[in-house]
Amino acid sequence: MNIDRIKNWATEPLVAVEIAKEIEREYVKQNRFLTLAGTGNDRAIRLKTIKDLSPFRVRMRAALRGKGVFGNTNIDTNLDKRNYFTSEIRPFEIGNGLVSNNLTYEKTQDIDFIKECTEELPEWLGRETYKYILTALSHDLTNVCVADATNGFKKHNKGTSVEKACKECGKGDVLKVSTIRHAIKMARNGDRFNGEPTFAIPPLAIRSTTKQGIEIVQEQYALFISSTQAEQLKADPEWQSLQKKNIDGELNPLFTGLIGVIDNCVVVELPEWNLSVDGGIITSDFSESEFRHYVTRTLGSAKEFKSNAMYKGKDTETCIGFLIGAGALQYAASSDTKIVIERKDYDRKVGVAITKLLGVAKSRFENTNFEDDSMNAYNDLDYGVIGIISSKE
Repeated sequence: MNIDRIKNWATEPLVAVEIAKEIEREYVKQNRFLTLAGTGNDRAIRLKTIKDLSPFRVRMRAALRGKGVFGNTNIDTNLDKRNYFTSEIRPFEIGNGLVSNNLTYEKTQDIDFIKECTEELPEWLGRETYKYILTALSHDLTNVCVADATNGFKKHNKGTSVEKACKECGKGDVLKVSTIRHAIKMARNGDRFNGEPTFAIPPLAIRSTTKQGIEIVQEQYALFISSTQAEQLKADPEWQSLQKKNIDGELNPLFTGLIGVIDNCVVVELPEWNLSVDGGIITSDFSESEFRHYVTRTLGSAKEFKSNAMYKGKDTETCIGFLIGAGALQYAASSDTKIVIERKDYDRKVGVAITKLLGVAKSRFENTNFEDDSMNAYNDLDYGVIGIISSKE
């Protein structure tokens, strides 16, 4: 923003509009997950523009599964069935503001205060959105890969719940390359942790440009792990051997925190939320009240909150990383950020506030045709997320 324009904020209404556009640009920059957002089916975060707070449902069309007819058989004797799955998003309005001190006694001018707000407010908004995304992805996981000290991953009996599977995680069950490879296999093949039927997770299509200006499109998954899990991984001899052979970071400039690539799955390190006010990977001993604060905004009307303590191991707290593919999260937002600048306290102070409409929800589709049992593999299961559970040590 031009400082001369900011000087005229009180008399030029368009100044606030220009500041709002600047905030919108900075807001997107502050959230690393939004680099994965788009309207295409190959994006990790499906993007939708909203204008109000009306709840809406995202629809997924299921593939036709009929066998068809042959020869002279009438088609209407074996008609197929169309089936749709829907996932509810309930938008909310988020806002924040700042008020200056008494400008009469301050050397700081109102133009300096407004300029600083255009830097601080988008940073705050980006962090908050980042937290909503992290908690939505981590809440009530329906598929997990639990680390094992001996085999790399644990095997679970059919009918085992996620909570019981996590209870099998003990001290020494740390993240290894073999854990990640099994999670990738689960995603590609449509395997569930307990052997029950599920579906394959489609990979992301990530476009990047090399230093030579060549655009490359790669189909891959993205794995986000905590700093503790990253240290566990780096101690694995197999990881050390892999990184000597290949580090593919040049092809993935989108990912801040990229530490390596395994079987075409980028591995990204994030801080643990317990140790960072900016948000990060959830752990089983993370504040339940803080977790609830963010999760309740991302739940549909029929969903219930489940504590992050459900991921606790038998004799250890756990870290909850996650592998994501295409369509893992639904993200709705107003096309711009509303900005309000006004005089306060009898013209002695100035206030700046922003508001934005948001809707964040993990993709979990519900079957709209309850008579069609063949489609139950999709019903009420995470569409593009697998939790990666390891001991917090």
